[in-house]
Amino acid sequence: MKLRSAAVAILSLAVACGCGSDTPLQPEPLPPGVTPSETPEREIHITDSGFSPSEVLVAKGTIVRWINDGPSIHSSRSDIGVWDSGEICSPSDASEAGCRGFGGVTYGRLFSHPGIFTYRCAAHPDKQGTVVVME
Repeated sequence: MKLRSAAVAILSLAVACGCGSDTPLQPEPLPPGVTPSETPEREIHITDSGFSPSEVLVAKGTIVRWINDGPSIHSSRSDIGVWDSGEICSPSDASEAGCRGFGGVTYGRLFSHPGIFTYRCAAHPDKQGTVVVME
């Protein structure tokens, strides 16, 4: 919670001083050919207990990658409809149709604009998290 409060304060200062942008605050899908070695990356692990860590602070231009380490199918769905990972399968279910991501157990998203992005698992809406993207 302290992370979110600090991020809100910093983003508020940026907007107040005119440092903001008219660009919509939306993360973007990974561009074709972009690899983790070229772009900073942050991992969020998913288990049946929730997201770990549940809050991350990243610089804009960072790929956030959700990794399903649990036995159940999970997802990462933006609370405002910006993204929906679809099913992120468990390692044991990775070969099933409908699974997305590298090997079916991950989903990555490039965050290129500052903002606070909340999300949850579609199958388990009580499991939620926040990505704070700084300038």
